[in-house]
Amino acid sequence: MLFEKLAGEKLDHKDLRVTLAASAAASAIACFADYKLTPERLKPGYEKRLSKKFLAGVYAAFAVGLALGAIVTAPGGQ
Repeated sequence: MLFEKLAGEKLDHKDLRVTLAASAAASAIACFADYKLTPERLKPGYEKRLSKKFLAGVYAAFAVGLALGAIVTAPGGQ
């Protein structure tokens, strides 16, 4: 919801590059918030079980999911 609220105006231009950049930025912000801003006691501990490479893949998949959601829900599609 925050992604759509902040990037929705730009996403309405139906430029795939803008959508991909916005979703990548949102995913990077989510990663930063999850691992730098969240107190240790509230973290689920995935970083202790998964490699950094795999966690990067998780956040990349999150970015792709955001982009696909924006594309699918855009009026007229992209």
